[in-house]
Amino acid sequence: MTGLSESFWSSLTEESGNSMPISLEEEFLLVEKSNHKWDGMLEFIQQQPIQGTTEVCESADNQSLIRFPSQSIWDKSRVILTTDSITNFINASYITLPKVDRRYILTESPLLNTMTNFWLMIWQNQINSIIMMNIFNEKTDSPTNQIHAYMPIGGENGDTDSKEFGDYVITYDSRESYPSFDVTLLLVTEQSSGLSRNITHYAFHSWTMDTENPTHSSRCEDMLGFIFQLYSRGLFIKSDHSVPSPPVLVHCSDGLGRSGALILLEYCLQILMRNHSLKDVKVMLFIRLC
Repeated sequence: MTGLSESFWSSLTEESGNSMPISLEEEFLLVEKSNHKWDGMLEFIQQQPIQGTTEVCESADNQSLIRFPSQSIWDKSRVILTTDSITNFINASYITLPKVDRRYILTESPLLNTMTNFWLMIWQNQINSIIMMNIFNEKTDSPTNQIHAYMPIGGENGDTDSKEFGDYVITYDSRESYPSFDVTLLLVTEQSSGLSRNITHYAFHSWTMDTENPTHSSRCEDMLGFIFQLYSRGLFIKSDHSVPSPPVLVHCSDGLGRSGALILLEYCLQILMRNHSLKDVKVMLFIRLC
């Protein structure tokens, strides 16, 4: 155990009088018994210096395209749209995770004025899977931050069967509902080319703004069960490792908390399943750097 995590674990061992942890179980118990518990680890990670610029998202021209303008994304990893519009900006970032062959796009729930660019991003990145970690019409801190539906959920569910956003027509096909998530099949058509693609939309609805953080065991089990359902449906499973898979788009209201939690959990699961070590808190710091 070296570098970044060494000072963190050293501070906990000095506080508790225990020796340096050598297993995940020992790390967990050490943090649980500390005075600051997990808040201390979060604070430690947040204090680590990070180098990078956020000039594009902080530009005055792009502020109206961001749900929470105080939350910035890195210039180096932002998604750049190919478009004839005034700006190529969308509040979204590429996340590539080492060791586990994962590529994501993290983004916020689109605003009314960014829905066309939302689908443009999906089309240009050849995305075929969307994971939504919030719900439409979710309770928010203000009316201007309302979560609007960017897709049809079907006439059988009290909605339309298709919606149009700029050059893209989104057509509802079918939906499966489970206790903690829904799976909706969509057809996306680019009108200018006449081409169509199938997209699977996964909506996890056990952790909303109306509920507490998923510290309760049942909510944690729901999220783990959701991830394993994604595995069972073939998400992240590559048939041809010589061809890069398109990124999986993950979003919540702001593209940070719940989306980041899902990616972190899935990343840690994959590291453990591949017999790698999680003893270094660089796992969480790396995602923060993206």
